[in-house]
Amino acid sequence: MMKTNKTQDFWGNNNEVYRKIIISGPPSTSVKEIVTRLNDLSPLRNATEILDNGCGTGLGMRYLIDHYEKELPDSVRLVASDMSGGMIQLVKEHKEKNKSNKFWRRLETGLWKVEDMSVVEDDSFSHIIASLVMFFPPDAKHALKESYRVLRPDGVIGMSSFKGNGWWELVDIGRKAKEGAPHRKPLPENWSSRDLIESNLKSVGFRDIKIAEIDSILEVKDVKKLAEFLVKSGNPRTAYIFEDFTDSEKKIACDLIIKHVEETKKIPAEFKSTLLVSVAKK
Repeated sequence: MMKTNKTQDFWGNNNEVYRKIIISGPPSTSVKEIVTRLNDLSPLRNATEILDNGCGTGLGMRYLIDHYEKELPDSVRLVASDMSGGMIQLVKEHKEKNKSNKFWRRLETGLWKVEDMSVVEDDSFSHIIASLVMFFPPDAKHALKESYRVLRPDGVIGMSSFKGNGWWELVDIGRKAKEGAPHRKPLPENWSSRDLIESNLKSVGFRDIKIAEIDSILEVKDVKKLAEFLVKSGNPRTAYIFEDFTDSEKKIACDLIIKHVEETKKIPAEFKSTLLVSVAKK
């Protein structure tokens, strides 16, 4: 197991909800597109070390092993890391359940932020998967610099961000439960613009940049779980809105979201999002 650095766990408190709700839709689409495009840019049959950075529930590593097991070299080193101990626990549980698989059996885990990989040596990885995570740090370029640093020469990164998010608008409904609650901030411009993403990648040294716009649908059968995820998960993109809510106000917020979805959509409810999927080489 790799070294870790301690960090506050925003995600772990609701890791089970996250696993059940967000396994489909954009996260699933994202890892599929990233891994496919990484393989096009630098074939996985030549991979030496692969990092799933900001791995969450481990969707990136699951897709990689499920779909590219026959192409991966027997000697490839696999690492899954996240800032959330709760998410890493889910990955470890999946690893234990699949220990008969040689790749899962030797998977390493790490606990760190994408913008602070100080425990990782330079030139450590040939491939990095960074699905729906790079837009969270306040300093986008520093996170990219860290990825560039830990990649081997000619190493490749695949990452994704939202150009549009179909379910975040539900936060606007939930915030009505408390007068004076903060408004939802717009998507970070650095990560919702193709031109700015390309500019940021180039500024830290990346080349052979390719960016694709991909639509994805999140289908939700259990609207209550989605509402609780949005209001209670501690997601840094929404937590500041609900952090001063009492438990009863959070319940009202969830009820408002549920009512809105049930009145405006058929169940299972569909939410369309648009992803920007980027790959680049060091």
